Amino acid sequence: MKKKVGIIGFGFTGTMLASHLIDKSDFPFELIIVDKLENFNVGVAFKTYSNEHILNVVAGKMSAYKDDPSHFVKWLGETRWIEAEAIDIKDRFLSRNVYGKYIQSIWEKSENEAIVKNIKIKTFHDLVDSFDLEKDGSTTIFLKQGEIISVDYCIIATGNNSPLNLEIGNASFYRNENYFQNPWNKEVVENLRDDHPVLIIGNGLSMIDTLLGLLEKQYKGKIISISPNGNGLRFIPNIPNDSEYLELTNELDSEIDLLSVIKLLKKHFLKNSDSEITKRLIIDSLRPHAKRIWRGFNNRDKQIFLRYFKSIWNYLRHRVPLDVYRKINQLHDEKRLEIKSGKILDFIENDSFIEVKYFDKKNGKEETINVSRVINCTGPGADFMKYEENILKKAKEKGYLSQDDLKLGIKTNIENYRIINSFEANNLFTLGINLKGEIFESTAVAELRAQAEQCANEIVKCIQNDVTEKMLDYNSYLK
Repeated sequence: MKKKVGIIGFGFTGTMLASHLIDKSDFPFELIIVDKLENFNVGVAFKTYSNEHILNVVAGKMSAYKDDPSHFVKWLGETRWIEAEAIDIKDRFLSRNVYGKYIQSIWEKSENEAIVKNIKIKTFHDLVDSFDLEKDGSTTIFLKQGEIISVDYCIIATGNNSPLNLEIGNASFYRNENYFQNPWNKEVVENLRDDHPVLIIGNGLSMIDTLLGLLEKQYKGKIISISPNGNGLRFIPNIPNDSEYLELTNELDSEIDLLSVIKLLKKHFLKNSDSEITKRLIIDSLRPHAKRIWRGFNNRDKQIFLRYFKSIWNYLRHRVPLDVYRKINQLHDEKRLEIKSGKILDFIENDSFIEVKYFDKKNGKEETINVSRVINCTGPGADFMKYEENILKKAKEKGYLSQDDLKLGIKTNIENYRIINSFEANNLFTLGINLKGEIFESTAVAELRAQAEQCANEIVKCIQNDVTEKMLDYNSYLK
């Protein structure tokens, strides 16, 4: 009997996991995939409502395969999605939707390979309501539309949650048709009015995507951003540079704590105080070591980092393409974009506008502005227990998984991607954003592609061991 492997969530991570499973397997199995149709095979990130949404990393560094760094660039040349121009394709920042086509092409190839290998693929365009872990290690998955599926191995590859609603006095406001909790929905930039400003809560990369979407729709009004760390543009242009800075990482000790990392960064920043480019390279040099650094911190270090240094890290790490950087600066210079530092206190609904009460950090007092709509760009929520409809919340309540100590994701053995629980027979795995509490940086293609391949290796090994064990039992029975 064929083993059944179930993948819940089929964006970039789920797709690459499935592709590696098919590629690495030398025996037939049944692959069951569950995800809603609208983002199937690409996820929210690579199927956006706007072609103005651009990758923040150059094409040459966006291969879906760690061991084939030019794979994406070669695909671009073969398919002619992008014609070569004066600048080399590998140094260009391309549309996320083009990248989505690339991921789809990988899956199409994997589907054909599955047919040759007699691997059956069954797809359910639905959402998972809940799941149960059985004593034999299998998982029973219950879908929203009533279907019940049993799999031998289950991988949770769910992506980012939508932003959490802020705690305000008038919580009923969140039912207002001019409030948008999910900034990645196309409705965010439809039916726009210029009579009052648009308010964006947050000042990060999702705010930039929203700004680009508003500009594409020819929005002529004012845009206001309010966030705790506002006051000016907090973005660094991403200028392609193949240089590396190795001095800092050569000094990283095997025993790492937050204070030593801060001292080391300060030392190298002062040493290169006259070079902004070198400062960027210093930060980039830490990214491959982020997992080791984060796991070297104790819980207190992690809490201090999240409270005091997370926004600084995000500012230094997250870059935007130079063209996008110039557009945002132009908006700011023209006074069409105003960035405030403050805390939202409440929203009051009126017939033709929304009254926003907030504490202005610069002025040190409560202020009020009137806006036409409110878009939540505070970033994905991490604590899944704060969401009403969430399979992870239901699974935790049943004891199938637990949160990490900081409530950023799921407690997981990062050596084999198995979710940590008390079940003796445990064939439940996870990867991607659910590992944030374990390794912190777990959202970029560079990390996700490695996780997908490693997790696939682990599952193929498990299936191979099971198949071998059953064959030995069968041969023993025949004797």
